[in-house]
Amino acid sequence: MSKLDLIYGPDCILSQFYGKEPLRTLYEKFDDIFENKILNEEKLESIDNKILNTCRKLYMFHMAGLMSLKTEKEISIKQNRECIFLIWEDEINLLYNLESMILFSRSALDLGAYIFSILLLEPYGNCRKDSFNDFSKELLKSENQNLKPLKEKLQELEKDNLSWYRLLCGTRGRALRDKISHQTILAVDYFKTESSGDKEYCHVVVDKSVIPIEDFIKNISFGVFEFFFLAEELIIKTWSDVEKNSWALPDLPNSMSRIEINPTILYEVKYESNEFKI
Repeated sequence: MSKLDLIYGPDCILSQFYGKEPLRTLYEKFDDIFENKILNEEKLESIDNKILNTCRKLYMFHMAGLMSLKTEKEISIKQNRECIFLIWEDEINLLYNLESMILFSRSALDLGAYIFSILLLEPYGNCRKDSFNDFSKELLKSENQNLKPLKEKLQELEKDNLSWYRLLCGTRGRALRDKISHQTILAVDYFKTESSGDKEYCHVVVDKSVIPIEDFIKNISFGVFEFFFLAEELIIKTWSDVEKNSWALPDLPNSMSRIEINPTILYEVKYESNEFKI
């Protein structure tokens, strides 16, 4: 049993949601991929530890999202009325889980940035970034064609004001993580919208956008995990093709340009019956 098995366990819920466990393949192939390559033992040990801790953070991030949905469902059932009041312990519990999700997601990205930068940015093995913002800036500036899939992904996300990248990293303005850490709390409340009819449902407010809570969680969760899966496959392909004791890295095929995630809808709200499914 590997150290990663002690984190994910035999029936990891992440596989049910995303089709596989993040960084699992990289960890299992770790010795074969990096044997006799340019990385010394100290750096390999550091990468190993970062992978394990990143997986822990990703798991905590996912569980916080699930707990947010569970908490909101319990509030709706308990109050069971047209106008729901988010007060007292109900408000605290919901904010606790939602803000935890945001903080854990950004922490996972920052831990992952070390892995991504060491293994994908030039000079290979020596370009260390401990912040996802710093990594993304270097990635977007890079002319390395091997990084094209990740670069294009961030460029696409940059155009969407409500993408996980814009929300968590604050590429234009302050990140949501920084706002809830230093300035305010996450704006969450129950509203009537055109899609919800006469009954109020839980929404997250970001700037002037009102987002159903399940859409907010799904957007961040699936977006972050998709980026990790893409980066992991890119790392494996790149380093698997490196000749032993060589700095030369091959170009990657076009087939690496996108990774498809199981499109199954995991969060669903039925407004007509107020039935929330997880």
